Amino acid sequence: MNERKLAAIDLVEKGVCTQKVAGDICGFHRNTVFKLIRTKRILGVEVIIEDNRGLKSPYKYIGRVRSCIKKLLRKYPDWTNQVIAEEAAKDLKIEISRSAVARIRTEKQDRKKDSELPTKAELINMAIAADEVDRCNFDNRQMELNFKWNKEVSEKIEQCSEEAPPQATLKSDQRLIERLQQGAF
Repeated sequence: MNERKLAAIDLVEKGVCTQKVAGDICGFHRNTVFKLIRTKRILGVEVIIEDNRGLKSPYKYIGRVRSCIKKLLRKYPDWTNQVIAEEAAKDLKIEISRSAVARIRTEKQDRKKDSELPTKAELINMAIAADEVDRCNFDNRQMELNFKWNKEVSEKIEQCSEEAPPQATLKSDQRLIERLQQGAF
């Protein structure tokens, strides 16, 4: 899945194809490809590769089972997870795994860590807000320099103007040259 995401991003960023075609090639909707590119641009590749799916807590241990395990954890905090699982299994007459006790033991700590970190959507909104502040606070006009008075620079400009413009062999190179000529960079 991550390789497909990165492939779709590369196809569009290198100008090989459009978002729709990249989505068709990699098995995504064009809007998903757009969101992947935006997320990579704002937050980086690491966020694209992250996968926060899966169980966050033991799903089958609910109600009286969880309360029994929590009671044992409060009563005997120095016991190992295996000993608590065995004791709870004896009390409740069901099988309880050591890993389930470990997840219940660290549940509160995990919630504290998760609550401190902003979500991906919050990070994107913060980045967009930061871009807006930058646009408002900084003058977008480019400073123009007077190269006519510097003889070395004016000679180099004349030499460059006599040369033929570079010829692109790839479509992506042609797009880059067009953008450079328009002053997009």
